[in-house]
Amino acid sequence: MTILIGGLFPLIYMVSVAMEKNAQNLIRNEAVRVAEQYMSQMKTTPFPQLSAGASCSNVNRQMRLVNEGGSGKQYTVCTNIADLSPFSKELTVAVGWDYKGSGGVMAPTNRQYQHSIISIYSSAGN
Repeated sequence: MTILIGGLFPLIYMVSVAMEKNAQNLIRNEAVRVAEQYMSQMKTTPFPQLSAGASCSNVNRQMRLVNEGGSGKQYTVCTNIADLSPFSKELTVAVGWDYKGSGGVMAPTNRQYQHSIISIYSSAGN
């Protein structure tokens, strides 16, 4: 009996670790989708309408996570537009999120975890 119980505890632990990693991956994948959505919106904006500057906002996404209570997840999205030349701009999107409230924070989102994408956007140079 003790051998059976001793063998079950590691299996239960392995299942809980797998569920934890799955939840972290789901949250990260959603952050990637949010970043891609914001970058796509920025790149479809006509070039002359993009002005240099930075801004941050919060975005809520509904997710079904067992260990997070099945509620929405809040992400902080920071965008930055920098002029590189009269005909090109650097677009940056950083998406940050917290998970289980431990650890330090990263700039610019001031969140525990962060995913960033950067793209160069150029006009035709008319």
